[in-house]
Amino acid sequence: MKPLFGNIKRYDFMEPIRKLEKYYENKSKSTYYKELLENKDPLLNEDILLYYLKCRKDAKILITINSKNDYKKDIEKTGQFYYRKMVDMSYNAIISLHYQMLYNKAERYEDLIKYLNVKGFVKGKRYKMIAYFYEGSISIEDDEKYIANKDFDELIFYSQIFLNNNSLELLEKQNIRKLYNFKGKNCNKIFDKVMKVYNGLEQIERNNLIITGSFILYLYGIRECNDVDIKYVYLNDTKYGFDNKTDEVDLRNIGAFEDYGILHSSEEDFVPYYDMPINSNYFMYFMNFKVSTLDIQMESKKYRSKHPRAFVDIIYVNMQTGLKYNIPKTEYVNMKFIKTMRFFFKKYYKMDLSIEKIKYLILLYK
Repeated sequence: MKPLFGNIKRYDFMEPIRKLEKYYENKSKSTYYKELLENKDPLLNEDILLYYLKCRKDAKILITINSKNDYKKDIEKTGQFYYRKMVDMSYNAIISLHYQMLYNKAERYEDLIKYLNVKGFVKGKRYKMIAYFYEGSISIEDDEKYIANKDFDELIFYSQIFLNNNSLELLEKQNIRKLYNFKGKNCNKIFDKVMKVYNGLEQIERNNLIITGSFILYLYGIRECNDVDIKYVYLNDTKYGFDNKTDEVDLRNIGAFEDYGILHSSEEDFVPYYDMPINSNYFMYFMNFKVSTLDIQMESKKYRSKHPRAFVDIIYVNMQTGLKYNIPKTEYVNMKFIKTMRFFFKKYYKMDLSIEKIKYLILLYK
């Protein structure tokens, strides 16, 4: 993969942001990059560091696991130390991280767990992960358990996860066993096709794209989805999208599918559509792809309060994650509405709930 921008000098953290601000000046209403330029200390915002790393092919990442060693001084002796971040990870987050690291290599959930066992990861244990971002060489202790990038692509892959808190939260909440149950089904097949094309795009093209919709529920292992909705920053000569109904996937030339580039007006009401793929508060990374957060997806459900499936999705997400998203206003709820909810609980979640139970759940999450 090529750098996002060439000729970015060492320690010039703000130059990629200046270039991005100029690039989107006439393409997006977002002011996010302009706001980033107001940071007096660039390392107080991890987005600034991430975009800088995307321009530095010689940059590296070292992630130590429950290490007693501090490699900051060692790095400073022989190279350039940029940043260090400590992340406390659960065993579930370790599973999710390695699911991405070994994507389509561990064929079954059991294979993934076996791999983690061999690597010494233990269920129920927490892991102190320290990510070092630097340039230069470093000597690592022989008994050290660690992850390090082998090339520029891996630098970007790991950096996007560790420098985006939404991505780290996703690792903690995913149900990877259920994702394996979805393997080979419609949503998984479509995403794999999209990813092959996506991986061939330049970084600036990737920066324009974000996945929204029911794929987010799929990603958490909540339910299967029928398609993968991609939005993009702006409509230009080059359009992005794909046809879910055929085997063809083309992210570069599909003007016939403009609807994939326009967010629902309800979503625009609470998050400007032009900010979603740009402002990192609104997205996380999965397999290098920007994906809108679960908060955004659940918020959009509230604006579809006439549809019983919106109620069903919100209630089920709460039941599975322990989170508490409030359901929309209930003025549309009547017996026909509740019976339709019962149908969707059966269809999407295989739950045969009584009318009284559904009434109780509506009151619980009101």
